[in-house]
Amino acid sequence: MQLKKLTIENFRGFDKVELDLDETTVLIGENNTGKTSILEAIHLCLGGRSYQRRLTFKNYDYHLPNKDALPGRTGTIILTFRFFETNPDEWAEDIIQALNEVVVFKGELQAITLRITSKYDENTKDFVTNWEFLDANDKPLPKIRPQILSTLQQFCPVFYLEATRDAVKDFSPRSPFWSPFLRNPDIDQEVRDELEHELISLNNKIVEAHRSLKIVVDNLKKTGSVVPRDLEQLVTIEALPGRAFDALSRAQVSITGVTGAYLPLTCHGAGTQSLSTMFLFEAFLTEMLKKTFDTHSNPILTLEEPEAHLHPSAVRTLWKLLQEMKGQKIIATHSGDLLAEVPLSSIRRLCLKNRKIVVNKIRDDLSEDDLRKIKFHVRYARGELFFARCWVLVEGETEFQILSGIADLMGDEYDLERYSVRIITTRNLSLKSLLKIANDLGIAWHCLTDNDSQGQSDADKARDALNNRPESDHLTILTQDYIELFLCMNGYREVYKNHISPQKIQTINTQESDGCNYWKQVIKAKDNTPKPAIAIEVMELMSEQSINLVPELLKSVIKTSVSLAKRQ
Repeated sequence: MQLKKLTIENFRGFDKVELDLDETTVLIGENNTGKTSILEAIHLCLGGRSYQRRLTFKNYDYHLPNKDALPGRTGTIILTFRFFETNPDEWAEDIIQALNEVVVFKGELQAITLRITSKYDENTKDFVTNWEFLDANDKPLPKIRPQILSTLQQFCPVFYLEATRDAVKDFSPRSPFWSPFLRNPDIDQEVRDELEHELISLNNKIVEAHRSLKIVVDNLKKTGSVVPRDLEQLVTIEALPGRAFDALSRAQVSITGVTGAYLPLTCHGAGTQSLSTMFLFEAFLTEMLKKTFDTHSNPILTLEEPEAHLHPSAVRTLWKLLQEMKGQKIIATHSGDLLAEVPLSSIRRLCLKNRKIVVNKIRDDLSEDDLRKIKFHVRYARGELFFARCWVLVEGETEFQILSGIADLMGDEYDLERYSVRIITTRNLSLKSLLKIANDLGIAWHCLTDNDSQGQSDADKARDALNNRPESDHLTILTQDYIELFLCMNGYREVYKNHISPQKIQTINTQESDGCNYWKQVIKAKDNTPKPAIAIEVMELMSEQSINLVPELLKSVIKTSVSLAKRQ
């Protein structure tokens, strides 16, 4: 049983947004685009609060659409949670029987819809929060037992692991994840008695062997002569706890360091501590599901930045371990390395559009071959492509080198990193698929194409993906057939002349005055120097000259792309 759809209205930064959820869903987006708010909304509403415990929202949980808005006065918080089958008769009979009064049919699929609302009541001058289950037409079901909410939570318990993990707190005796293992020792009584007898005996040996402690014990016994008691005054020092319960309450985790010595977890680096908390969380889930919840329970795990403090190689390995955790997983991440391992269909990109948060996903109409190629490109780029505000799509590495260098020469105003602009080479990739992904995820894009037949074909694909947007914002076509010829015709011919192979010079059978045809032959007669290396030489020449001598067409690509990124 899984949560398949979440609708959020008037909650924190959200005006209204609808989020489709898979077995594993990965949330990405810039800071303050609502990733944490989604996780906390799920945990707040489904995370173990029963009908007997009042669900309360804080003042600033109510959406404030402008600077003059007051909490609760601009609309009602509405959080709608939709559970439904993927295939008919998917849910176990035990689930159907336990939740029968709120299970409805939508076509052939069974579904449960929970809606939680909260608003300011002018009569009581207070916030009022209610919950209700809905029928197939989203109308409230009548006469539902309050206990049904707790029953639902038994089948879909929610657990939240925050980004701010702290091993000192997470492995303390009061930790919600660690304390359950310490509170109820799973030890047979006979074994426990034997262990406690050995603990007391060992404790006495330690105190007896320590001469100074023995003196302390003898002197403390004198309290009985000052404050008379009916029973003989007994004094002991617990170097070791005498009871298994007390011994476990002082338990700490130690891990070997680089020298092989055992060190307390809190003495290790932040990465080891963070990872240890993650696996403590997994152990907690395993035990709690076994002891506390129904056998058909499928937990919802909300995980915030599981990659925190980890080396990139460890992050990639972490994804496999996350996949092995039982339950539905909703993960918020800022890691390109983690995202490189994630199925494209699992990604949800949150971004601001017209001052409202929107959620984007890739639709399921890419071919297997396109998915394979794009997935390879994403792995190569460490997944950072999906965090960009704008893509600049170019044919090959020469364009990549030239545009990157020009952006550097143009100064901070056009810093591609600052404005989250990524240049992507489309060679061996489907431009059409890349444009579709960009549109699906709400990523702005600008294409620079050649002017040969392939370039014109690419330009047509870009035009098809415009969706009524201005062509000038999204497409630039070189004035020559390809980038090397464009550079020759726009001030950088000497660089290419210097790379004519002596063995191929005889293939040039025209004069420089013939213009374009001559330079095509020069480019064709180049030596074994790779094209990207020659592009670097062009960039070195550009950096020695005035920025005003850089071709305006290429500068306009940078200007337009940065402008698109700023609008996001």
